[in-house]
Amino acid sequence: MSKASLELGGGNWAAKDGKLLGYAVGDTSGKYLPREFEFSRGADIGATRVNKDGLVEKYRENALINSGDFSIVGASGGWVKNASTITSGYAGYDGTTNAWKFESTVLTSYNNLNQQATYNAAITPLGSKVATFSVYLKAGTTNWVRLNLNGTGNVYFDLENGVVGTATANILGQIKSAGNGFYRCSITRLGGGVFDGCYIYLAESDENLLSNTHSTPEHIFVQNPQLEYGLVATDYLESDDETGKAGVLDDLPRIDYTSGSAQLLMEPSRTNLIPSSEYFNSGYGLGSLVTVTDNYAISPEGVKNASRWIGSAGSYPQMTKAISGLTIGVDYVLSIYVKSDGTSQIAQSLHITGGGNTTSFTPNDEWQRVEYSFTATATSHTTVLFTNSNTAPSSSYLIYGYQLEAGSYATSYIPNYGTALGVTRNFDYFYDQTFNNVLGNGDISMLVDFDYASPTREDSTTVVSLRSGSDILGIKGDSTTDRDLQIYAAGNFSGAINFNDTEQDTRIKALIRTSGTTVELFFNGEKDAETITFPAVNLPYAWDDLRVTGNDSLLAKFNRIAIFTESLSDAECIALTTV
Repeated sequence: MSKASLELGGGNWAAKDGKLLGYAVGDTSGKYLPREFEFSRGADIGATRVNKDGLVEKYRENALINSGDFSIVGASGGWVKNASTITSGYAGYDGTTNAWKFESTVLTSYNNLNQQATYNAAITPLGSKVATFSVYLKAGTTNWVRLNLNGTGNVYFDLENGVVGTATANILGQIKSAGNGFYRCSITRLGGGVFDGCYIYLAESDENLLSNTHSTPEHIFVQNPQLEYGLVATDYLESDDETGKAGVLDDLPRIDYTSGSAQLLMEPSRTNLIPSSEYFNSGYGLGSLVTVTDNYAISPEGVKNASRWIGSAGSYPQMTKAISGLTIGVDYVLSIYVKSDGTSQIAQSLHITGGGNTTSFTPNDEWQRVEYSFTATATSHTTVLFTNSNTAPSSSYLIYGYQLEAGSYATSYIPNYGTALGVTRNFDYFYDQTFNNVLGNGDISMLVDFDYASPTREDSTTVVSLRSGSDILGIKGDSTTDRDLQIYAAGNFSGAINFNDTEQDTRIKALIRTSGTTVELFFNGEKDAETITFPAVNLPYAWDDLRVTGNDSLLAKFNRIAIFTESLSDAECIALTTV
């Protein structure tokens, strides 16, 4: 079969520097060369994907700057040293000499090292959220240290025995051995006041900083501080004069592996209306029969931030969450990840009060995402997670990632660390508007292989379109819940071919073929009997613009897009579209 002039996907989806990579014939030798597509989703922290390891992958950012160089002063976007000195070149936890000696100035107290929002504005957005400040620490001449989120609270740590000391309210302290005598100590804001800086204090014992009369300098060793959203410290991200970023970045194409193979995930904009989607001891109603332990187990994202839900024996143990600001008559869908914690399970239910029937499930040994849809009958509803029995024995299971979004189906998980009005993930869109040097003029055959994951087809969403000026070939939905190949000539609607009986189909392999002024459609191994005619005055076609979605109502997972600069035979088209 003829070689495509352009390939995207086909088991080889790739992204680089925020652009989607395709492969196009670049010269007369027929070699494929990378072709960069502009990709847009907008700046947000709400996008996730399932990566090739099967884990939910988030946007990650170390909001501290110059995290590897404590010598940079605060006014230059670095570190303030109060009654202390800092020197480099010491053995670290990771086999490097990147640790620093943090030492007190004698005859004074409040010996600290800190980074403030005054000099680093990236700290400010995290100050009112569930956020974690972590740093690798090793005992020196003193064994104690205090971490502080200024304005929220403190935690003391024993660096000799690897023990968390006293913590103030709304603060969680965690400590983990890291090697070479170092511990990774972290302090998490769960609520309370807003913090505006991250501080490391030298201390002499639990609840006691160094005395203001100490006459001998005291020191510890410090390395790799990090400030990030969420309940736990994740892998360290180095930063310089800009914050360190990783994971699902702004405008990064999401190559998703939910199905087990690589697909390009394209979704509509959605908002998670649950203000705290992972911290279940904040703003949730926990009845007398329910206990929730946060950071109990490894979650679907591969870190220890899943919670354990324990229901005592009694009538309908339940966890509730009231959500206001809903629109009457609008469809909503609730979703949550659940898993057995290894104990004997009974039937559980996920329920919306006033929303109709319940969704029942029994947690198993693998994480599963449970969904429940309803239509709002009031502007406020209460979600209820409960054991489905009025004489239930004690029960327990793991939960993670609570989400409520407007729509008739659930989209990928949108983490919310405490934003009251919800966190929004913007819609996905990619395009190339300089296509004529790839496809030239004349006949084309365009294959689009995708999973139309939206269970409803009630919109007029354009899935993919190829354009020549104001002439457009486009696959889209229509108001009758079907999908069409639609043609626009000189910007005006020229005709459509309806995909036969595709309402229940998920996998779609469609091919648009032009031959002179005739446009034809092949779909899932068959040729449609209909044709559309382009006005002859528009020949030859200068195909210079390929667009995929760019709207706010499509959920699709693309397997492959291929464009051939010729009119393929019927047999070739049928072979390419056979599922």
